Amino acid sequence: MREIAAMVGARMKARRLEAGLSQEEVSERTGIKRAHLSDLEHDKIDISRMRLGTFYKLCRVLDIEPYELISEDDLAQQSF
Repeated sequence: MREIAAMVGARMKARRLEAGLSQEEVSERTGIKRAHLSDLEHDKIDISRMRLGTFYKLCRVLDIEPYELISEDDLAQQSF
């Protein structure tokens, strides 16, 4: 599961940068602390512990669909 969390965090960061948003801007728009966003992006916190509502709010701010962060290929390669 950690591999998926790392991939999701990296995709979140890439999308944030593509959108031209700073961590501070995302923090203000989502209510997620900037340090927490940084930890998520750098795989210091397991994203699977994030509340679903918070995950969707983050996706809205990043203008990305949740499935774009978590692909079926990632899940297929993971052993549970």
